[in-house]
Amino acid sequence: MTYVTPLRLEAITDPEMLELIAQARAVGVPDDLFPRIISRAPEQAKPIMRAMLMSFTQGNVDQAEKWNEQHAINNLQTNSLGIAGNLFSPFSVVFSSSTL
Repeated sequence: MTYVTPLRLEAITDPEMLELIAQARAVGVPDDLFPRIISRAPEQAKPIMRAMLMSFTQGNVDQAEKWNEQHAINNLQTNSLGIAGNLFSPFSVVFSSSTL
């Protein structure tokens, strides 16, 4: 089993990545664990974060519904790879055993 250690926020030096993490936190996108993991490769992480933010903020799902769903998801246990977070996220495929 592969485990990717999330970076501490202090260890992320890319200013755009830090800004994207701050924006995600401000709008209530899932916790900062996912961005801290993908920040190990900022050139790939930034487009993913931009897409995630755009989908969350400009999508056609009601914001209150997203907020309620996210709080329910945050109560889930870690998935089979030991990575906490949103098991229903389209980005969780990044960590599926078939892609590692």
